[in-house]
Amino acid sequence: MYPERVITPPTAKTGLRFTGSPQVLIKAGDTNSGKMVYSLNDVSYSEDLPQGVYAGIYTVYYKVIDDPIHGDSVTDWINVTIMDAQPGRIVPTPVPVPSPSPSPAPSPAVPSIDPNPVINNEQREDEDEEDEFKITAKLNTSNNILINWTKVSEAKTYVLYADRGNGVYSLVGTTEKTSVIIKNPKNNTTYHFILQYSSSDDVQDKNLLGGTSEYQTSLTVSYPAKIKKITRSGSKVKITWGKVTGATKYKVCRVIGKKLKKVKVTSILSASVKGKKGDIFVVLALVNGKWTKARPTDSVIVR
Repeated sequence: MYPERVITPPTAKTGLRFTGSPQVLIKAGDTNSGKMVYSLNDVSYSEDLPQGVYAGIYTVYYKVIDDPIHGDSVTDWINVTIMDAQPGRIVPTPVPVPSPSPSPAPSPAVPSIDPNPVINNEQREDEDEEDEFKITAKLNTSNNILINWTKVSEAKTYVLYADRGNGVYSLVGTTEKTSVIIKNPKNNTTYHFILQYSSSDDVQDKNLLGGTSEYQTSLTVSYPAKIKKITRSGSKVKITWGKVTGATKYKVCRVIGKKLKKVKVTSILSASVKGKKGDIFVVLALVNGKWTKARPTDSVIVR
């Protein structure tokens, strides 16, 4: 009988403050079979301990690989904070991440997050009640991320951070509301969110509370092409759809019950397929090497 694999997870270093130089973020984990590797983006892994320079909240991913007995382990992660250099202040400074410069219209080739998110002006009906805290993130019908959370009675200001799929948290925005909209998220990307709050009006000079597991949530953004037009002529159905940023191919699928059946794959924005009145179609997009998912609202019925 093979021995059971034992994994000792890495631990976050504490008390880290910005110095301008790289700092190791974790204390190494260990395993009795295979080797432990680490990553800041859940893509490129190495046995080297990850380092950070700027103040912010970093996500360190880790897993065990090259285990001839048990195979690779599932990926897990921990958060590590490098605090601002100013004594007595623990507000994480936004970590620079690649993003396009703000412009009136986003580039069609590069999806981006609005650096000034739109704050939802509609207050939750139960906002004045003291409920068990909950934070949720979902994709709305416009394919923007909507984050909602329960009102915290002592909170004066909320501060939201996001890991936009690169392993580093950066500031999304500060608000007194209980919801935020993030525009134009990257397709086929998992976002992680951390909410903190201040009980003082002066966020910069007070310790931020929250940030623990119940103040975190994640969302995998995945949406198909939006069908613009569908017409039928005899046994032929022509489907036209809008461009999905970053897509290299499109897959027309027939919806049968709760399953999708592939009908045609193409690189253009329209297709003619066999069909009849009552058939239901959806168009998936290939983004970053993966097919997007579809919701019931993304499908269109042939009339």
